[in-house]
Amino acid sequence: MKLEVNLTRYIIKPFLATIIMAVTSYFVYINTEQIYSPSISTIISIMIGIIVYIALIIFLKIFNEKELSMLPIGNKIYKNLKKIKIYK
Repeated sequence: MKLEVNLTRYIIKPFLATIIMAVTSYFVYINTEQIYSPSISTIISIMIGIIVYIALIIFLKIFNEKELSMLPIGNKIYKNLKKIKIYK
């Protein structure tokens, strides 16, 4: 039995999204730490990191229609992404 894994979709794209999210969170933390306390800066950087990661997951098209439909309100998400021509 041979298992075929799409290297780009399952490894490279998620890794790229993770690296970009981590770098963004780091820079947000460094810049907000000068203004706010470290705990508030941590919360802000985590929230920004989540937003960046979700956006990258969508724009890199890591999930297909079937996988999106498994999420709560996934069908609605897919239809909206299709309307704005991110997915075909």
